[in-house]
Amino acid sequence: MSSQRQNKTPQPTPGHSRDYSQVADDDLVVLTDDSTDTEREKTAEKARQREEAEMKEQEREAERKAKREEAKRRKAEEVRQEAEQRQREEEEAQRKKAADEEAERQRQRAAEEAEKQRQRAQARQDEAAQRLSGAVYNINTAQRVPGTSVVVTMTRRPPCTRCIASLTVEENLQLDAGRGGSGTFAEEGRDRELPRGEEEEAAREGEGEGDGDGGGRR
Repeated sequence: MSSQRQNKTPQPTPGHSRDYSQVADDDLVVLTDDSTDTEREKTAEKARQREEAEMKEQEREAERKAKREEAKRRKAEEVRQEAEQRQREEEEAQRKKAADEEAERQRQRAAEEAEKQRQRAQARQDEAAQRLSGAVYNINTAQRVPGTSVVVTMTRRPPCTRCIASLTVEENLQLDAGRGGSGTFAEEGRDRELPRGEEEEAAREGEGEGDGDGGGRR
């Protein structure tokens, strides 16, 4: 039986002997009984390889896309941070400028207030000097020096520096304490200061004239 089967197998003729090791696989498939299955397997293998190649390419493309997206995100984040930094610097510069301007305004107000106070003090001093130097004495009114027989005449004299300073201090105290009882007290003190100076001046003049009269009587 086996010999019969072997006889049914196609055998190449001696004149057509061929080295099948140099024949392509596709050409050898037709000599086998399972050539159809082998072709299907090869087709399936090629399809699987194509799918794997496509999947790998898709994965690589997805990775490249993810990297591009990450680069864009980082760039956008850097731009945002730079914008925020510039905004903070601008706000800080504006706050510093506003603080400097406010400090300059306060300095100017303080200088103006100091100048006003100086002018008010100068005006009070000038007013006091003018009031004292403008006090009019009646030269025809004779007054007797107490305790003597000497008659003196009141004359107009410029005010002394002590009187001006005393009056200026009293007026400053009056302005600081406010209008009211303290003002009346300052006015009374000034009124007492003026007659006291006049009496001292009259007494000095009376003593001089008394010495002259006494010498004449003797």
